[in-house]
Order: sequence, then structure tokens, then C-alpha cells
Amino acid sequence: PVRGFDFNTPPSTCDERCDELTLLVCADIRNRKENLEILTPPRFTLQSLEIHLKEVVESDANAEPHSAPLKLDIKDVFIYDDATLSWVFLKDLSQLHDYDQLYLFQHGVQDVQMDLPA
Repeated sequence: PVRGFDFNTPPSTCDERCDELTLLVCADIRNRKENLEILTPPRFTLQSLEIHLKEVVESDANAEPHSAPLKLDIKDVFIYDDATLSWVFLKDLSQLHDYDQLYLFQHGVQDVQMDLPA
């Protein structure tokens, strides 16, 4: 089954729907959930989006004083589907809309089931 980003296929190309978007992005950072509002780069692909999200979340986490440097190892990216009220793998740019909620699952980080921060 296809899971999250599939690096075995060519990256999706942009169309008029993937100009800049504002996305809510949650990740488990140092044993707590962090939810950031992130502006996407213009004319992005799924691969460039994942790189951008990783850089922004790492930068925010590493801005904390007295913290060891953090490097994210993203395993999967999920998006909350308002139609089905469930989390689904982000597989296509057409799934994205302004202010959608994404969740970054990481290798080696145990997800704790709890409400996402506002």
C-alpha cells in the first residue's frame, strides 16, 4: 500500500492549486505535541513540502534555549480529512487546502494519543 510520501515515483508537479498555503503542522517534539502554523513555499511539490516542514519544525524546536539540537526523521505525513473525520496519508497535492491540519509521524518517536494543541 502507498503510505505518505512515495519516493519511488516522480514528485507531483504543481498546478494552480499548490500556490502558497497556510497549514497547521503538529509533531511530537521532546515528549510534547507542538502545533505550528506554517506558510508553504510557492509552487511546491510533495517532496519540497516535506523538506520545508522538517526545516521549519526543526528551526522552531532548536530555538528553545538550553535544548540539544533536534533532527526530525519524518516517517509519514498525515492530513486530517474533514469529510471522513479521520487521519489519512498525504499522497497528493489535491488533498491540501488552506489551514488543513497535518501530523508528522517520526521514526523512533512513540506517538502519544492526546488532543492536538491549538
